[in-house]
Amino acid sequence: MIHIDKIHTPFVGRKRGIWRWFIFLLITTPAFVLAISTHIFGSLYDQALLSAATRIYSAKDSTVSALPSLFILPDSDNATCQPYKNIVFIKTGKTGGSTMSSIINRFGLKYNLVAAVNPDRGAFISEDETAEHYIIKKYNCSDFPGYNIMASHICYNRPAMEEVVPNAKYVTIVRSPYAHFKSAFYFSGRDQSYPNSSNPFRDYLKYIYDTYGAHGHGTVKLYLRKFRLVLTPDDELMKKQLQRLNRELDLVMLTEYYDESLLLLKKLMCWDFDDIVYFPMKVHHEYQPPITKDMEHIIKKLSRLDIEFYEYFNNTFWDKVENYDGDFKADLEEFRRRKNRVTRKCPIGNETSYCELLHLDALQSRNRLAQENAIWNC
Repeated sequence: MIHIDKIHTPFVGRKRGIWRWFIFLLITTPAFVLAISTHIFGSLYDQALLSAATRIYSAKDSTVSALPSLFILPDSDNATCQPYKNIVFIKTGKTGGSTMSSIINRFGLKYNLVAAVNPDRGAFISEDETAEHYIIKKYNCSDFPGYNIMASHICYNRPAMEEVVPNAKYVTIVRSPYAHFKSAFYFSGRDQSYPNSSNPFRDYLKYIYDTYGAHGHGTVKLYLRKFRLVLTPDDELMKKQLQRLNRELDLVMLTEYYDESLLLLKKLMCWDFDDIVYFPMKVHHEYQPPITKDMEHIIKKLSRLDIEFYEYFNNTFWDKVENYDGDFKADLEEFRRRKNRVTRKCPIGNETSYCELLHLDALQSRNRLAQENAIWNC
């Protein structure tokens, strides 16, 4: 007996092949369409993102906050709060403060806010820790609305600051004194005094320690002078000063955790992700020899009180992260995703309004804001 299923016929083979191709296409076509759609949508999304941003930052209307967000999906926070517009940023040197100032100034341009600045447009308002009042640029229009922003190098003086910017949130940024001391050393050019040294900072620390010895302990006060704290060997008194400052400051950011700090700022101020997107400013990439254990030992003695200051606010920072209202990890990932997308689409030379502002440093963005504020001179 002949079994028909054992007989090969061209028609049967073609029929089976057709069904195989049909099943293959049925499975793969959705994935192919999805891939193409994702590519097309991604490009359209990028263009829409920059287009929306340009509309926002080109607008002059004080109701600019009602315009579309830089990102297609608005932040959920905005459903329950309104952006807070008064902010005092106590800028500290060599901590990433210039990037932070440019972020604040850009926010001021977005909402037509008024910045308190040096009359001569310098980067400093006051570095005199004994000053009781600040000299700032005045505006003479009778309907002048008042100042919203301070984001310059300035020594902390709460009563004087409240006179200038009432009802503000107070923010600053600090950096590990080990890295901070080293950065300040190279920035000041003191390494030029050691032209033949393989590690100028190490030799400088040795010189300071050999010269001043025990008398130099705690004499480097990068933060204490800035915040008008009393230099004291009394640990309890120092602790009370830090506790008071912690009550007065709404947020102390950490340079080492910049994105995390900006996420806390966003939550504090009810800002959008596009408000905190940034390009790092004044970042130097020249090689600098690392800090050795012996160097750390000397810095710990010279900067003892600054280290105590940093460690105290390092703890308060992570307390804020732990008590964050929302999913901190998910929000951080979302912020970095959006930041990377925007910065990738805004290379140097991109002339769209938002991209141009994104590249302005602290001084340039502050001067642009001062130009806008000139309307209050009648």
